Amino acid sequence: MPIEFGKDIIAIDSNGQPVAFQLKGNPGSRLTLNQFREISPQLNELVTQKIVYPGVPHKPHHSYLVTNGEVEEEVQRAIDDFNRNLDDMGFAPKQRLGIIARGEFLNWLSVYGAKIWPIEIYPMNALLALLVADGEDFYPLQNLDSMLRGALGLDESSPSVKNASELKRRVFGAAVMTAVSLTNFDAKQNHFAAASAWTLFIIYVHCAFDRYKFSVKAAQQALQIARGAIWASLGQIFNDVAGRIDQLSPNHPDADQTVLYKMATLEGAGLHDFVAFKGRLLLVSSLLSLYWFWCEEEGWLNEGKKEEFERIFPVPVSGLELWGEGAVPQILMHLSHWREVDATQNPNILLSQLLGMILRNSTNRAGNGIPSPYYSYEDVTRHKYVDLLPRQPDKLEREDFRKTSFVAEGIYHLLVRTNLKTYCKGHWPFFSDMLSNEFKPEKRWQFGLLKCRRGKTIQRQQPASKNWEDFKLEARAISCPGIPPSMLDDRFVLALFSILAPHRLTPELTRYLGYRFFDVWFLEPPIE
Repeated sequence: MPIEFGKDIIAIDSNGQPVAFQLKGNPGSRLTLNQFREISPQLNELVTQKIVYPGVPHKPHHSYLVTNGEVEEEVQRAIDDFNRNLDDMGFAPKQRLGIIARGEFLNWLSVYGAKIWPIEIYPMNALLALLVADGEDFYPLQNLDSMLRGALGLDESSPSVKNASELKRRVFGAAVMTAVSLTNFDAKQNHFAAASAWTLFIIYVHCAFDRYKFSVKAAQQALQIARGAIWASLGQIFNDVAGRIDQLSPNHPDADQTVLYKMATLEGAGLHDFVAFKGRLLLVSSLLSLYWFWCEEEGWLNEGKKEEFERIFPVPVSGLELWGEGAVPQILMHLSHWREVDATQNPNILLSQLLGMILRNSTNRAGNGIPSPYYSYEDVTRHKYVDLLPRQPDKLEREDFRKTSFVAEGIYHLLVRTNLKTYCKGHWPFFSDMLSNEFKPEKRWQFGLLKCRRGKTIQRQQPASKNWEDFKLEARAISCPGIPPSMLDDRFVLALFSILAPHRLTPELTRYLGYRFFDVWFLEPPIE
């Protein structure tokens, strides 16, 4: 702040001694005598003026000038003169100005680097791959997965964290890695990349504390910083859309809200963007809906922001595409937003239509069903246009998704909660004619991992007929024994994780998020 009195950082060392630091950046260069003379008044304040701050002992402090460059000999001589003047003024020897330069930093890194930066060679390769990324594409979460597994002791072979203090230190090391990995993405203002990386960081921290059975409160500071970064990134996505609409409006005075919004989500010329447009439209809509919920609960950034949001964002957005089961978390988030602003049965009817599309496509003998949530929009699109992209890999070439679904059971339970028994009855012949798939990790803490090597896929088939009351009991269940409890405390991050990793949208998570977001409950109280 303006009245820092030369002190950029104040601290207390292991002996209870106050310490003050003045920081000067000279990367790749030297701290020259002219630069030293410019900062001499600040250095004088740094050393001579006492530290006055709550919790800092009222006694003489150590002082350091810190630079990440080298220090010229003339500057070292000037510092010697500076310290002799302090001696003449009656200051104690321990109050002399010290200097920490590039060479000492490098020495510290060689000695303490493993403790500050808890990663191994393979995760380091993953980090280097992120540092050379162009920053405009999706953030490669699999690279961050590799880094976080090593940093947080989440390797599935054997535990590697000894105590809570070590895990807390690892959390901050992982946070540094996450921030560094976003360098190119931040430079390109890729806000979704930032939200994606920090979401995975938070989820993996919860997994680590659940694995080692420590209280996640030890990591609250890091989690709050990461959570704030996600919220800010979602806000920037909204600002980008709003800014585009403001640019488009004067040239399209007759365009309605929905048309302007869709135009704002285009990238470049519409004819060139037809492949990616529908996927982006659904993704952005789901993120804005999540941001709306977040702001409604914790407050809008400033007065008038909510009115601006409602002005530019049409609810519901028409034309959203069910491109695969991976789209379901996004559709459900936007549908939840619609339900909050529309008290009619229309959102519930759309939920029924969503379920019907999944069931009928899965049981249609003429097709291959709907791609499972393990396949992304890019995978599905490559398969769809395989004739136009002959050299691109087609992951769905030999896949058959008929008679199976990972998401139908959870959506069916949400529909049961609306108490629209006639609609549920109409879907039953198709639902009972297919298998409900669910992957269950071997351990609860493995739920948040992008890839879990230990677990099993369970398949369930419903009987030909089922009592309505039994179905209501299943639909009322919101307990999540397969998910780390601390992860359930933040519905916003958990919902965003389901968007990023739709293969983790199990029936129990669908019921839980449905209870926390989809404000429809015509049954008896939930069963926790």
